[in-house]
Amino acid sequence: MALIAAVARVSGRDGSTTRLLIVSRDAKRVTPAVGRKLDAAFPGFARVDFDARHDLVSSLSSHATVVVAGGDGTVGCVARALAGSRRRLGIVPLGTSTTLRTVSRFLRASTGQSAWSRPAQFEG
Repeated sequence: MALIAAVARVSGRDGSTTRLLIVSRDAKRVTPAVGRKLDAAFPGFARVDFDARHDLVSSLSSHATVVVAGGDGTVGCVARALAGSRRRLGIVPLGTSTTLRTVSRFLRASTGQSAWSRPAQFEG
């Protein structure tokens, strides 16, 4: 299954996607204003709406950068799909903030430092 055939790709030499922004339309804080801020924050990224039925891996280059904006379910699904690969994953937590708290606690416990030195403002 192709990731999304109609997406204009940011492509590597082999035609695979190198930069992808996945946005959950169902996340509580994804508003049109937030969508515009995400587009501005990630220029040059192909943007797709999250759909768990799509194959997230086959269209990506082996060293792609993927940014996922959504809640726990969306972030977890994308993270599982990329686990064990060399692809970089960025997370913009836009659900009920449980993702942010979980990631922050994990990083603080494992590194002793806060995960977010300057949090971005994505609220509409």
